[in-house]
Amino acid sequence: FGMSRDYETQKNDISQGLRIMKRLFEFDRKIFIPPYTHLNKATVRALEELDFKLISTDLPVLHLGKIRNLPAVINFETFTEQGVKKKTLRQLLLDFAAAGRKINSFGIYFHHRTLEKGDFEAIRKFIEILKRKKVKFAYFP
Repeated sequence: FGMSRDYETQKNDISQGLRIMKRLFEFDRKIFIPPYTHLNKATVRALEELDFKLISTDLPVLHLGKIRNLPAVINFETFTEQGVKKKTLRQLLLDFAAAGRKINSFGIYFHHRTLEKGDFEAIRKFIEILKRKKVKFAYFP
């Protein structure tokens, strides 16, 4: 995505993905998470024309125009050469505390291809703890 793809291709793909999300989830919030955090000016142009307001990435982003970056500062998993390493509940809470000291709005990533049945208990506990702390949530599938 991004650098290797022209504006029309990106706009068509993003538009198609948006239609699928609306159909499957009856969901109309427009936030874009760039695949592998790759995007360029053509990506931003396509997003603006499709009326996106937010992107979420963990990399510094330039040239966003009217689109705002909701930084992704907590990832449930880390991808390494040895494979996928999942965080414990304790690690997630430490990441959350550290992120909250720096900024007050940020993204938390859970990658659908790496989640296994046993992971959902840690995620459930993490979310319950955040709710008790009165954290406000916005869900973006």
